[in-house]
Amino acid sequence: MYDFLLQTIFFVSLGIVVYVLARAVPRVNESGEVMHGVGRFDRLLARLPLHQIDDRLNALFEKMLRTLKVWIMKSGNVVDERMGRLKAHVEHQEKKTESANLFEKITSDSEKEK
Repeated sequence: MYDFLLQTIFFVSLGIVVYVLARAVPRVNESGEVMHGVGRFDRLLARLPLHQIDDRLNALFEKMLRTLKVWIMKSGNVVDERMGRLKAHVEHQEKKTESANLFEKITSDSEKEK
């Protein structure tokens, strides 16, 4: 299903690109004059407030990137905190094993002296 959807999106976008390119290429008649008629699509594009749309999209992308930055920083803090807890836990375990081994070393040293 996803393959079909992705292929459909790809070919529709490819068709739009070909259409836009075909509209952008000026037509030249035999006398060498450039002929380009104003069509419905061109009139529709002229009505759209593209600068406002561009400004709003830039503001939206900026907001999304700032939010993403905050999430990344928060996740970094969580990872640092967990690593600190893990390090403290490992150090605590090492101290326990050292203190347990300390008594074993003393008894083994005293046995070797005898």
